[in-house]
Amino acid sequence: MSHIVTTELACGMTLVVEPIPNVQSVALNWLLPVGAAADPPDGDGYAALLSELILRGAGGMTSREHSDALDRLGVQRNTDVYVHHLRLEATLLGDRLSDALPLLTSIVTAPALPADALDAVRSLCLQSLDSLDDDPQHLAMLRVRERHYPAPFNRHGYGQREVLANATIDQLREWWSRRARPKGSILGVAGAVDPHALAAQLDRLLASWSGQADEPTELAPPQRGYLHVEQPTAQVHIALAYDAPPERDEGGRVCNLD
Repeated sequence: MSHIVTTELACGMTLVVEPIPNVQSVALNWLLPVGAAADPPDGDGYAALLSELILRGAGGMTSREHSDALDRLGVQRNTDVYVHHLRLEATLLGDRLSDALPLLTSIVTAPALPADALDAVRSLCLQSLDSLDDDPQHLAMLRVRERHYPAPFNRHGYGQREVLANATIDQLREWWSRRARPKGSILGVAGAVDPHALAAQLDRLLASWSGQADEPTELAPPQRGYLHVEQPTAQVHIALAYDAPPERDEGGRVCNLD
């Protein structure tokens, strides 16, 4: 049976490791406090842009150099934006983890955030936003979220068109520097991994990384109510949302929300 090891690194980040016997691969999920809810009131879209931009070079390497180095190690990687976190995920063979970690940590601690990549990133984000019109089921759920939760926790992670179109590289660099901090970050690793060796290597790689990002706070009450979105399609999608118990109710009992 596997055993989960939780460690607080010297920099303040939480490391959660589950060694799994008899497997050769390893998976990483790095949650950073750069989620959509943390975007400034007039910057709903910074996280979406940054999720693409941080993969365009890091640690003094260009986008091509950094990408090629990860490819040579067989590292598959991706980023996603959630309400509270930006997620960097990667999968690779376990015996290549120690070689890949400097490249992966540099994405977080020393991203290039090149100005000449911003237009391409901006175009990708705008295309993703436009694609919502072609997925009415997903769009219905996003519109429900927007009305059910209080701002800024009702954001969907795709950003707002005006912000995506007008954000500058200086704004994005400053925001990443402010938000991508170890306290509030969680790194989960599972598979062919030694938790103690991993923690020791991360302590060395992240020795100069410090700080804590402020928690986002409620800015406005939820809209609630009814919304009808008309589209030129034969499909009809109905989405409902309602309040549920928190993870732990007042009586101290854990509620299963699955």
